[in-house]
Amino acid sequence: MRIKFGIFLAISGFIHQIKCTNVPYSDMYLPEGTNGFVCGTDLFTIDHLRKVVKKAMESAFFEDYYNKFPTLFEDTHLFNVKSDILLSWPTMLNEKLFYSHPGKIRIIINTRGQIMGLVTISPNDNQQKINYEKCNPVYRSLGGENDERGISDESISKPRLGYSCGLIVILWSEVGRTMEIISDDYFQSRVISKDKLTSFKKYTGNEFVGVDLYSFPIHRNPVSKYLKGTPGVLRIVFDRRNSEVKGIINIQDRNIKCVAVWDLSSTPSSSIYNPSSILDLEIIQDNFWPETCFGHKIKAKTIWLYLEFASQNWMSKKLKIPVNMRDILFLKSTNLTNLAFNSLFAIGHDTRLGTYSLYYVNVQNGGLVKPRACLEFSHDIIRHLQRIHGQVTES
Repeated sequence: MRIKFGIFLAISGFIHQIKCTNVPYSDMYLPEGTNGFVCGTDLFTIDHLRKVVKKAMESAFFEDYYNKFPTLFEDTHLFNVKSDILLSWPTMLNEKLFYSHPGKIRIIINTRGQIMGLVTISPNDNQQKINYEKCNPVYRSLGGENDERGISDESISKPRLGYSCGLIVILWSEVGRTMEIISDDYFQSRVISKDKLTSFKKYTGNEFVGVDLYSFPIHRNPVSKYLKGTPGVLRIVFDRRNSEVKGIINIQDRNIKCVAVWDLSSTPSSSIYNPSSILDLEIIQDNFWPETCFGHKIKAKTIWLYLEFASQNWMSKKLKIPVNMRDILFLKSTNLTNLAFNSLFAIGHDTRLGTYSLYYVNVQNGGLVKPRACLEFSHDIIRHLQRIHGQVTES
């Protein structure tokens, strides 16, 4: 008999959480006040990221077409998570959704669809691992420069990150470099002698109030001390009397408002993280499972977490799974760089044979073909996990 493959997730209330927007739930472990992330000089709004999470969860647990993503995110220590399954999904610039090329930015979520953060990726020197750099959770002013709610809220740490003009972020360091150019003696001598400075103009708008307001192009080159090339559309507005920065404007489209952005990286979440796993896996650290899967080494902690997660699915009495079906829970690790693009691992329960195994599976046209069992898990391990969760459920 040909064994069919199915995939499901049995977590109480999970399907309801995916189908119904539950904003506080998805943002539960983010710093209070977070309404976006900044990666380099790119802004990602929280509203867009919630849509990305919805797409990632649907792809992981509900769609029949199997993709390379989401992948397992093993560097859980970046988010102070000791034992839990975290997933990685590509996040695109300009608030587009991922369809083909993944880019270098990933949103990290847990299996309940809660946002842990954003990271940028880059290859490691040894080409066997990937380096991750966390993006900054931010509070983006919604009411302009003088956003009283954002400034006065003492629960939010407020080091100024810069300004956001649409989805472009002007870092505070870039503002500082621009003001250094303006304050330079040579530049000031040209201003006094009324030498031709086409980009140095009197400010005539009504967004800001001051005694002697001027505008000048933002200097975004971290190497050069001087403004070179054609100025962009962004201008810093400042008061010449005391060099006070008033804000930034877009001279091409004045409808694009540039507002203050505060860095919340040092602000702790108001919620203590509650992992889905109840296993204490700290003693395992980064040790590998004793056996390999066709030469591929997999961390022991990863195997235990996926086995625990799978055993909870198999224990569910609510799901009507035909006896000729095998449930597959996928394990796609970003650190397994030598894994073929169209291959993945799967933890499966063969209900016909009563075995629990790790499989190496090929993917063709979004379907699963040629599953090969490489590790078989003893019934004692499965019963131990089921017993632990049975005791927790009973208590």
